[in-house]
Amino acid sequence: MRPLILGLLLNGCEEPAGTTPVTSPTTDTATAQTTTASGGTTTRETLPYDCDDLADAPLSMQTFNIQTTEDFDFDASGNMVFAQWGGGTLFGVDYNLNVTIISAGVHDTRGISVLEDGRIVIAFVGSGTVGVVDPATGSNTNLITGLGGPNALEVGQNDVIYFSETGLGTERVRQFNIQTQESTLVADGFSYPNGLVINETHDVLYVSDTTDGVYEVRRNADGTWADKELLFAPSGFGSYDALEVDACGNLYILGFTSGQVARFDPDVRPLEYTVLAQLQSSYDAFLWNAMHWGSDRGGWRRDTLYVTDRHQIFALELGVPGKAQPVDSMP
Repeated sequence: MRPLILGLLLNGCEEPAGTTPVTSPTTDTATAQTTTASGGTTTRETLPYDCDDLADAPLSMQTFNIQTTEDFDFDASGNMVFAQWGGGTLFGVDYNLNVTIISAGVHDTRGISVLEDGRIVIAFVGSGTVGVVDPATGSNTNLITGLGGPNALEVGQNDVIYFSETGLGTERVRQFNIQTQESTLVADGFSYPNGLVINETHDVLYVSDTTDGVYEVRRNADGTWADKELLFAPSGFGSYDALEVDACGNLYILGFTSGQVARFDPDVRPLEYTVLAQLQSSYDAFLWNAMHWGSDRGGWRRDTLYVTDRHQIFALELGVPGKAQPVDSMP
């Protein structure tokens, strides 16, 4: 097993050149956490933000030496939840880098998402299953079986799960209702659906296809899904993977091989995107797989986008909080 390496490498607080602070008064505010140089946490109110005048570069960046598999998420206990390649263990780490073992029975993880009740849903690509881990007991049970290469995961309202399948002949996205055990096709005909995010109103699902670009799939009034539409595929961007949405409805895209983090408003035509960061890795083998907003618990801030290259976590303070998350409903 690759050794677990955790360490705060850089606590950068300087404003990058060309960054405009977001200080315009607005009613859009949120509560978040800020960190001290020693790694401790204090509660603060996020600076006011203006959805029409967001910063075009991170206000600050930190780097954590945390090795992950393809995905991670944040729970209500203030932990980043992740696994490591070949390790068979699901870990939690708080902002002060205290590590706990959540479950020793996981394997070959891809998507990782926390449910509203605190359980953790995981896509196991090798076994073709989506499982659910109870952090109170460490138990890992199958939720969905017989899948073709399950990869990306997203959790919507009432713990409805969205997941992609990437196996040959099964390249599609489905939703699964935990309460009713009903599975529904959202969209198919992809090359390799590699990232998912639902918007805050839960009526648009964005899907990144590694080679084709980013699609949107709109939910019809009757709850069915319309045909997918290609939304974003600029030349030179590279392949596509992780997606996120902020509180203003903007969509964020992570370049799978390029390390570019870009933002655009999906409702504005023609589409224009801003490259917020061109992340660099010091490792020879790196793949930019996942990014998530913090949970506002334990120092992992909601106005910070956390990005992994599987070797490190890059924390980009963007001056705007992320959308609502399932853990928000937990005390």
